[in-house]
Amino acid sequence: MATFAKQMKTFSFKDILPNDQEAISLISKWYSDEWSIPPEVFQPRIANPSPNDFIFHINAFENNAPVATGGLYWNVGLFKVFPEYKKFGPWIALLYTLPEKRGRGAGTQLLREIERRGFEKGYTNLYLFTNTAEALYLREGWQTTARMIYKEKDTVVMMKSR
Repeated sequence: MATFAKQMKTFSFKDILPNDQEAISLISKWYSDEWSIPPEVFQPRIANPSPNDFIFHINAFENNAPVATGGLYWNVGLFKVFPEYKKFGPWIALLYTLPEKRGRGAGTQLLREIERRGFEKGYTNLYLFTNTAEALYLREGWQTTARMIYKEKDTVVMMKSR
């Protein structure tokens, strides 16, 4: 019996810098469309970075076109409702893939890139929360640490150790 391995595309990655207004505007539109995050909330966060807020934010590209984005953060929205989670971090956050590109490996490769960079920076534990992609993170070796209702959705907090 022959077996066939699914070939995963290769994506490239680029840091989003404070002066990259085109990328920041695009990401802001994605977040507004997906999660109703107003651009005036996200744009200043990247354009005027604080070391107490985020560590880095990157885009994934396929054929020189941005298809996914996400970053490593100290502050995440979960803290507004569950402040006890502030003692954990850093957090992989705002991981987003264009709907038409989902299921093709962009999100997985972006996740791996963020993990790699986070562990390279010396962090031994990374955290995230999700109400949509638990299966993806479990496949990638993440462990469930808590479950709660957040924004009226079943949400899981997960951790991955070096």
